Amino acid sequence: MAEGEPRPTFPPSQKRYSSSADLYTMTDSSSPLQPRDDQTLPTTPDEEEGPSSWRQSYNDFKPHRGSARYSQGASTLVSSPSYNKLDLVEQPMLAKEDWTPGEPTKMYHAKADARRQSAIELKDKVASHSASFLSRRWKVLSIASLVTAVVLVIVLYFVIPRFPSVAFASGDPLIETDDNPFVSSTYGNYSFLSDLHVEINADDSYVPVQYSSFHVELRMFETDEIVAQGPRTGLKVEGRKKTVYAIPLTWSGSFGNATDPTFSAIYSACQHKYDTVTRQTLNLTMTVEGSVVGRIGSHTTERATVRGVECPVQFSASAN
Repeated sequence: MAEGEPRPTFPPSQKRYSSSADLYTMTDSSSPLQPRDDQTLPTTPDEEEGPSSWRQSYNDFKPHRGSARYSQGASTLVSSPSYNKLDLVEQPMLAKEDWTPGEPTKMYHAKADARRQSAIELKDKVASHSASFLSRRWKVLSIASLVTAVVLVIVLYFVIPRFPSVAFASGDPLIETDDNPFVSSTYGNYSFLSDLHVEINADDSYVPVQYSSFHVELRMFETDEIVAQGPRTGLKVEGRKKTVYAIPLTWSGSFGNATDPTFSAIYSACQHKYDTVTRQTLNLTMTVEGSVVGRIGSHTTERATVRGVECPVQFSASAN
């Protein structure tokens, strides 16, 4: 403050505390700020500058947000000139010579043992609770297991497909599809094509039956020789129904001579039609080997028999 200028006074309702207990004493509103009796108020260059020196002194002691920056290893805060300088205490790090021999390893193993023991205790606690739960509720669990098993059996009964039965369709099951059949009585062989109408019965299945394989074999009833066979792919049968399907067959056989009983029966039944010649009929048996989606393994149907069937083709009149 300038020399000779009176010090400021404060309103009656306020009290002022000095910034230094050694230099100033608390004064009430009736008296200005006075130095203690045993000390005199020092005069500094800042005080000579005027009343603004009070605000400047306050700003020096007020920290600004974000102005302090700490760097590792520093003993003081690095800040702007307006930030008050505060001394920090560094915490020393333990060096290797500060540890007793084996102490770090013992501490590491002690922590690992503690974790292991905690895991064992947790496992034992869970096992104990599980055993206690089962011992208290075994009747309820038994009934629940029984009900679950019954429900599962019922569901499987309705959703698992069953192997259908296969039989010859009613009427004439053999349909001609070949205009140029081949036969040779010299070597006892023949070959031609036809369709076979079969009836697939899926009454026992509550879901559609999808065949992954379907193979038909026709045999001569008298000799049990295979005379025709053929596969069918992409066959799907509706559940709880009987459905007729056409199966393409290949008729073929090689018996070496015309006197073979199987060849003789085929030749007599399929010879060229004449008004004066009565062709014989065929007695055939049929088996079907198939695999169904949803079932393990393949299944062979029971042998079905048909008698008095007309041959679906007629050999050429010039056939020898």
